[in-house]
Amino acid sequence: MPPPGAKSTDGDILTALLGEIGRKATGWRALVVSLSRLPVGEKRTVLSRRLAKEMKDSAFSPQGSLVLPNSDVLALVRDPEGRAMIPLLSIASTVLTEADVHAPPLIHQFDLATQTSQFLAQLSGVNEKATKPTAVDHVPLPWKETELGVMPKDIAKVEKMFYRANVENFVRNQFAYRLISDWELDEDHDEVFISIDYLKQYANEQISADRWLFQYFTRTLDNRLLKVMGGHNEGQKKEVAYSLNLNISSLLSEDFLEYDALLSPRVRKGQIIEVQGFDLVENASMMRFLSGFLHSRGYRLCADGITREMFMVLDWDRMNVDMVKLRWAPDFTSAENAAFRGKVTGLVAAGSPQLVLCWCGDDAAVDWGIAIGIKVFQGWYLDGLRKVTPDQPPPRYRLRPRR
Repeated sequence: MPPPGAKSTDGDILTALLGEIGRKATGWRALVVSLSRLPVGEKRTVLSRRLAKEMKDSAFSPQGSLVLPNSDVLALVRDPEGRAMIPLLSIASTVLTEADVHAPPLIHQFDLATQTSQFLAQLSGVNEKATKPTAVDHVPLPWKETELGVMPKDIAKVEKMFYRANVENFVRNQFAYRLISDWELDEDHDEVFISIDYLKQYANEQISADRWLFQYFTRTLDNRLLKVMGGHNEGQKKEVAYSLNLNISSLLSEDFLEYDALLSPRVRKGQIIEVQGFDLVENASMMRFLSGFLHSRGYRLCADGITREMFMVLDWDRMNVDMVKLRWAPDFTSAENAAFRGKVTGLVAAGSPQLVLCWCGDDAAVDWGIAIGIKVFQGWYLDGLRKVTPDQPPPRYRLRPRR
């Protein structure tokens, strides 16, 4: 890169990048998040810094990452088989979702063995006048830094709070609904989870802002959820199939084995185990064993929270899951998503794994899903159909009355 204080140019950037990969593209992959397509401002600058830092600090740290002068974020990965790129795609997608960014597709990946020209074409749009070069090393964090940061005693204190608290008050459920006519849906299964708001209530700001530390505490809550659902025979009382949203590490724990031993075969047959997409990728080496164990016990396995980018990368013929919950985004309807639409349509036509469209926030999501053959939906829009009052306009879709 140019010496400190020197002005960066497109030529400087491209020369440095080509030098970084040794002018031999074989085995190298690149990820570009085009934040330059967002309005110029503080939000874009902070978002680009945060994304670059999260990639750099993750367990899947790329060989090189930087914020380009136009606020685009670039990551280079030595990844001949394409596996190391998947967690970085998940990080990028999660950061954009948490920032409530619903723009045209911003995430682009390139296999530099075959797509070097496309990669360089993507970078050719760098506009130095849009914003000054941004340093990655000093990232403004979403909390006030202290001299010592998060200490082990702080983590232990929060964990004790979780074990003392009555978590039954924070267990939540959300139904998924199956389409049974052109306009009517019925309950398909009931997802059971502990409210994240509960976790945020007990964790301090630094813990809440650190995604990996936050994930650690969700495993503690998994243990509490398993005790509630198993010890009180809550699963026996369910009138429809239900699912538990758990971490993979929790499924491999003694707590889950104890929970499993309390269930009758009838209950296990009606239960779905949901794991988050990024957790599935992070523990890919365990999935063959885990899916085999769960299926042998009668459970169904679901990949939850799958973004468009993760959906396109993963080979669903080999994932050995029974259900995929695809996270709806308004730009699914864009003509630019022809390849994505084709893959979704193909999976729906195959019938396995079953595809569920989640995060449905309005009737447009259900419209899109129905148009390509999806039959099961989940989200706030559907939850709200139970709460429509007589003085409100009748919704386009309705839920079958509970029996």
